[in-house]
Amino acid sequence: MKNKSLGSWLCLVAAILALVTAVVFLNTQAEAAPLGHADSAPGFVLLLGAAAGLIFFLIPVRFAPLIEVLIYSTALRMVVVQLYVNFPK
Repeated sequence: MKNKSLGSWLCLVAAILALVTAVVFLNTQAEAAPLGHADSAPGFVLLLGAAAGLIFFLIPVRFAPLIEVLIYSTALRMVVVQLYVNFPK
């Protein structure tokens, strides 16, 4: 643990934040989504990112931060697309 770089610790913090965000999202998205367009897939993608972050912290993998960024970006895209459906035209 003491030979971990600052980037590894930041990725761990991002994984913890993703875990908290996923739990909050999954618990509140049904009530928060307007017009009944609720989808729990972004929450599960965030959980996948959190799990990947925790695994990559324990087992060093080359380009692990890039993989985490791609997973988190996919979750953000899913949320934005879900919200876009609800915007009035």
